[in-house]
Amino acid sequence: MRLDQYQRDSILQEMGIQTYVPRQPLPGARASEPSVQRQSAPKETRPAAPAAALARSLEPVGVPDVSTSPATPQKAVSVALPAHAAAQLSSVEPLSVPTVAAAAPMAAVPEEAARFVFAYIPVNEHLSVINELPWARSASLSPSCGQLLADMLKALGVPCEPSQLNPIVFTWPLSEAGDMPVDSESARHMLEGFLSRRLKLRPVPYLMVLAEQSAEFLFPPQAVWHSHGDALLQHPRLPVEMVITHSLNAMEAVRELKRPAWQALQPLKRALASNRLNHGESKA
Repeated sequence: MRLDQYQRDSILQEMGIQTYVPRQPLPGARASEPSVQRQSAPKETRPAAPAAALARSLEPVGVPDVSTSPATPQKAVSVALPAHAAAQLSSVEPLSVPTVAAAAPMAAVPEEAARFVFAYIPVNEHLSVINELPWARSASLSPSCGQLLADMLKALGVPCEPSQLNPIVFTWPLSEAGDMPVDSESARHMLEGFLSRRLKLRPVPYLMVLAEQSAEFLFPPQAVWHSHGDALLQHPRLPVEMVITHSLNAMEAVRELKRPAWQALQPLKRALASNRLNHGESKA
């Protein structure tokens, strides 16, 4: 996938990499190559002054109905002009009518356009959380959802205060510009790169995924990403085990979802308890 400079800057900004662009020529620097600009439409030729003045002096005439089938002959419309107007018309050069080009076809809308927002929340050296947010350019984790997540972590044996949660928001598409990709393949590729970077900066063995509509974009196409039984799900490309259940916003809106979500988190609870036990034995 070939990206232009604007796309590269947007992607680097999303990854936390600052880019710098020179605003003035540098001494001894090679001259920049001019970019290809879109050709402007030709300006319409304005009528000559005598013809314009003549047109204003004429009375408006009726316009024939153009809705009639082309096969039906149209009657010619004759307009009687004053003698002085006819004399002026004979001395005026015929006007050149600019050719109107056919409108360019509109770009086809991608069939698999994707739009979602995830909040990546590091918890400790063992666990991180991914929560799906309602889509918005300025989406963020609400205080009530932060408190709900803190209560869930406490129940999992990971005490944490809401003020200690620092979400990192990933919004797709990265930009509303028309030249930016919005298809599902690009969405998976960019989201996987975002998660890979997070896990390299702060590795964790377990990931709690709280998502519903957009959970599939966390995995490659055709991957089996639904949790089965009491076992954790191994991501096919990332070195992390995960469990998937309802999002915080869904559980806050529908309280009945909290019970099945807690049941789905039991494999993660056992894994965290075993990890803490092994970590304590290694210290002893």
